[in-house]
Amino acid sequence: MRLLPIIALLAACSPGPSEDTLVDELRIIAAVAEPPEVLPGETTSVDVLLADPLGAGATVAVWACTPADETSCVEAGSPLAGRLAVGELVDGHFVADLTVNPAWAAFASDEPIPSPLWVLACEPGACPQLDALGDALAAEAPTDAIEELMATPTDWVAELPLTGVTLGAKSLMVSTRDAENRNANPTLTVDGDFTSSAGEELTFEVSVEDDEDESVVEVMGLTTGGGFGLTAFAFLNGQAEMRWYAPDEPSLVRLYAVATDGVGGTAVWTGEATVE
Repeated sequence: MRLLPIIALLAACSPGPSEDTLVDELRIIAAVAEPPEVLPGETTSVDVLLADPLGAGATVAVWACTPADETSCVEAGSPLAGRLAVGELVDGHFVADLTVNPAWAAFASDEPIPSPLWVLACEPGACPQLDALGDALAAEAPTDAIEELMATPTDWVAELPLTGVTLGAKSLMVSTRDAENRNANPTLTVDGDFTSSAGEELTFEVSVEDDEDESVVEVMGLTTGGGFGLTAFAFLNGQAEMRWYAPDEPSLVRLYAVATDGVGGTAVWTGEATVE
């Protein structure tokens, strides 16, 4: 089980493929909120992208939890619907519609502040906590035990299996800014030849567009086969080059590129490479 922020990997400098970029089990790739900056009481759609190279399927939960203390969230006591979503992975995605607690109006201003979100995905039967969250959501019963469960995922996730479980964190930004002044998600474009021979080295050209004055500084590469040379590639004037090393056997490989702007915005690109 990998416990990582949804996009926070350190760059490596070794030649050849980096093992950290190879996704060989269930793993959260990114969570994209649209819009990424919202008003108190406003709803956003969080699209969770997961890699499932083993094809086992997964149940996914997404929930909001702003720490009140070590065992509770500021959101505790409000209806679960709107701050918790539980469902099945479909075609690599799970989409959750979450509503920011209107109580955020007491703290929100023109300066965006982060509202923490958690994402947990588990292969079937791997996480009884997911069943508990799903049952509580269906019954609309936010008991003290459920509230503590949502507030302390890093405590109990250590007891779960080492494989088939992936936990991540993301920040949704909350402000009172007018819609035209709020942050928007950046966009990524990836160009290159996506057909290679076994073991071949390919270079992809990556472009980013962002409304936050080039606040996107790097793009992360992940793949289900072979590996990228680095875990993160730096942008220069909105351009980057990602070097990918094909696996040694013919296969169809999934490629991912993910970038964040540091203020809640996320861009994701996915593609396939054919190794002959």
